[in-house]
Amino acid sequence: MSEQICDICGKEPVRIHVKGQGNNCLKCYNTMILDRIGADDTFHYPDTMAVREPNGRLHTFHIEDIIMGDSVCWDAFEQNGNYHFREITDIESNGAAAAQSFFRKIVEGVCTKSLCEFEHRADNLLYRDGKYISLRDKGTINIIEDEDRGYRVGFEIDGIKFSGEDLEKLLGGFPGFSMRYQIHNASDPILKEDEYLVPVYITKTSLIDELKTAINIYSDNGFISYKETFKFDEVFFKIIDKLEILAHSEKRDEALEAGREMVRIMKSIETDDDYFPLYDIELICKTVDPFGIDEELKRICGDLFF
Repeated sequence: MSEQICDICGKEPVRIHVKGQGNNCLKCYNTMILDRIGADDTFHYPDTMAVREPNGRLHTFHIEDIIMGDSVCWDAFEQNGNYHFREITDIESNGAAAAQSFFRKIVEGVCTKSLCEFEHRADNLLYRDGKYISLRDKGTINIIEDEDRGYRVGFEIDGIKFSGEDLEKLLGGFPGFSMRYQIHNASDPILKEDEYLVPVYITKTSLIDELKTAINIYSDNGFISYKETFKFDEVFFKIIDKLEILAHSEKRDEALEAGREMVRIMKSIETDDDYFPLYDIELICKTVDPFGIDEELKRICGDLFF
């Protein structure tokens, strides 16, 4: 069966079917969406990139993006390999700048290792390609559907596929220890070489209390001067980081409730800054309701965005 070709350009293979619009390749689909929303096409970047590890091994990636509502999903697929990286950015971000940020994530992901190798015999570890392999004391394990094993659950670590039995051997050096884990979205930032997971207390109440404390520090009876908004935002962005963690956890509803209350609080701030706190409120909304579907949040925001 011949491959379907894009209805618009008549050259590239079909990747997207839009009901009532036809079949499109990614590039034509994205251009169509940008034209529809009146946004500039700033998505200029090479569709391949290569990363060389410190040991000299070269990895080549195919880069693509697809517009989904007010977000852009970026994917990098390793050619002849198993690495896969993903990033989600805002449609209003400059496409070329977003691509460069994504390229940095790919480099960091390839060069940050979660495995260590031993040349000496270690029967309690996994033996592969002439070396004994173990997990490091921290790192990233990607959960995949392994098509080579009938789409059973598998694991990808440092661009290498492993089965559940392999993972058992990779943990062979840690009996008596415990593992604390966190399931992350593939688009989340890479856990880099000198970064560590640490326990953080996050609840709806704690987030709201932190926000109120920041407002009390930088305001004068509820009024935040344009001279203080930069200092306030330094604290506010750290609160948003915690809100994002809660929003990606099993307590998404609690994160949404916190976001609603945080918007109410931010709307009550008086200021002489032309842009504050509009951007902050928008950031809260995009964190807890990225697709803009919560009617209660829309009601609270009023005519700010919707």
